[in-house]
Amino acid sequence: MVAWGGGSIAAARRAGRHGIGLFAQRRAPGMREAYEEAARSAGHEPGICFLPATSSLPRCSCATTPIARGTNSGRI
Repeated sequence: MVAWGGGSIAAARRAGRHGIGLFAQRRAPGMREAYEEAARSAGHEPGICFLPATSSLPRCSCATTPIARGTNSGRI
């Protein structure tokens, strides 16, 4: 799966225009609609569109191993 991240309407439009999913860092009004409209305008069927709940604080941790992930976050 390939998805575009971001927290703006512009990020949603870029994801749609390129025909990839959207994994938003935050929810903005009109974001889903902007994503779907941009995808269809570019000839793509909208893919996965994850918009976090407005009350949630999204987190992301990237590492090659669980040990590295723990080290990067200050936990061992």
